Amino acid sequence: MQKNLIDYVKIFKNAIDENTRNRSLLELDNNKGWEQHLFYNYQSAIDHGTEPLVYRGNVISTYPILMDTIWNSLRDYINNFNFQWYNSWNGFDTLKFIQYNTNTEMKNHCDHIHSMFEGKKRGIPVLTVIGLLNDDFEGGNLILFEDEHVELQAGDIIIFPSVFLYPHAVEKISKGKRFSFATWVY
Repeated sequence: MQKNLIDYVKIFKNAIDENTRNRSLLELDNNKGWEQHLFYNYQSAIDHGTEPLVYRGNVISTYPILMDTIWNSLRDYINNFNFQWYNSWNGFDTLKFIQYNTNTEMKNHCDHIHSMFEGKKRGIPVLTVIGLLNDDFEGGNLILFEDEHVELQAGDIIIFPSVFLYPHAVEKISKGKRFSFATWVY
């Protein structure tokens, strides 16, 4: 078993092909269903004032392709470690698309998402999956562990555990728009 936290962070380079990215970006950029992202604790919403926009749903035409790509990346992630006690997953949360405009950011947090405990599908998030759809912006690096800069390129997918030991943030966008997605595996 590996002992360093960073060993459980895996980047899958260029996992999302250019055609899928371009189609996704076109549809997302023209979508009117974007809402302000908010963090939640068990009592209320928290608005930091610099949050990006989010869109949940499977209405873009590339959704099945993105989910297949995520599934394959997850399979490779889990197979890489050869854990006898963890070799599959129960499900995914719906993809959350994230649009970072200039001067927006994602504050440091971990992905212990309490709303996944509710409803018909229930689970504890164990893995976080983030995919980057474009890289024609400035700023916006993913920061792990408060000081580990991760420079993703368009088409990359990163997977890491969703527990409190993996705090992460996205730096403020200084120019352009950053489009990404996230999902959580339980």
